[in-house]
Amino acid sequence: MMNYKEFFPLLMRNQELIYLDYAATTPTPQCVINKWVDYQENIGVSAFRGDGTLSKLAQTIFDDSISTILDFFDGDNQYELMLTKNSTEAINLVALSLYDFISRGDIVVLGPYEHHSNYLPWINLCRTKGAILVELPLSKDGSIDYHFIDTLDTNRVKIISLSLTSNVNSYNLDKLTLQYFRQKTNAMIFLDVCQSIGHQSVSFSNLAADGYFLSAHKMYGPKQIGAAAINKKISKLVKPIFWGGGMVWSVLGQNIKAHEHERKYLSGTFDIGLLAGWATACQFMSSINLNQIMKHEDKLWEYVNKKIDNSKISIINKGINGHIALCSMDIKNIHVHDMGEIMANNNIIIRTGHLCAQNVLNNLGLISVLRFSWGIATTESDIDKFFNVLYEAI
Repeated sequence: MMNYKEFFPLLMRNQELIYLDYAATTPTPQCVINKWVDYQENIGVSAFRGDGTLSKLAQTIFDDSISTILDFFDGDNQYELMLTKNSTEAINLVALSLYDFISRGDIVVLGPYEHHSNYLPWINLCRTKGAILVELPLSKDGSIDYHFIDTLDTNRVKIISLSLTSNVNSYNLDKLTLQYFRQKTNAMIFLDVCQSIGHQSVSFSNLAADGYFLSAHKMYGPKQIGAAAINKKISKLVKPIFWGGGMVWSVLGQNIKAHEHERKYLSGTFDIGLLAGWATACQFMSSINLNQIMKHEDKLWEYVNKKIDNSKISIINKGINGHIALCSMDIKNIHVHDMGEIMANNNIIIRTGHLCAQNVLNNLGLISVLRFSWGIATTESDIDKFFNVLYEAI
């Protein structure tokens, strides 16, 4: 087995560190860092700013990077990217852009496994417009009761926004659920795919949603860049929120006209180096092979299962299905925050608390949990050290 830690400066320069927080942020490989630095050192300007050599190079890299990212997600011809700082900003901007699309009494449907980022922006939209927010309930086995939508006036369901993978228990949305929603409603369907994109194949065209929310740092890319991938069929409805330099074609008279496609969302000076870094992260994952990543992570989940002692910890496994790259737990004899301190003192990076998903934990009858998560550079030795510290403390 190849030592994938060698790709990541963070892990090589801190070899005593056990990094088990991939669900929050994946480490950045050297090739991605190099791409960003190379851009700043050799080009350094933004695109669409004149006819100079540097601006033309920036525009070429912009276009090529957009194509690489969309191709990675099998959406090159059907989707356009609204580039943002992260997925949280992307969801907020899309929700705000649909202000005129929503009327009083319309229904916005969310899932029971939503991160706050795919929860609060829609609440704000509904409160502002007098729309109705409906959260789908959980079945007893932890699956989503998607048939609940039959109890609603489906003609009034205008937006459905769901996480493809839960950041609490790794519940994976069934494609059949999306097909059912398509049959029952004419709603726009959006998917938060942040917890999926660093661990499994995500095909925009196969899932056929109207939009997707992404953060590059969840898939070995740089921070401070994310996107909403918008289906071209609805792009005219998703209007720009930020207006200014770069995104406008004409401001003369009363006929203010924005550029089309990605550029209409690109106001102000944008760091093309981040976009190039994200495209490089896509190439990095492709070079390893997504099937290899999934196979490696599935083996780690099998190894984790062998380590679990149900007399000492309670695994949050209700609703677990499909590919799994994280494990959340409650600990019987010690508070999870205390355990988080113990892990930190042993150079083990994990996550404790409500995981920015208080509504999810409430649905599961919990307040806070301990979560550890893994990725391509995680080894069985890392898992061993985690459980050794865990059980010694208990």
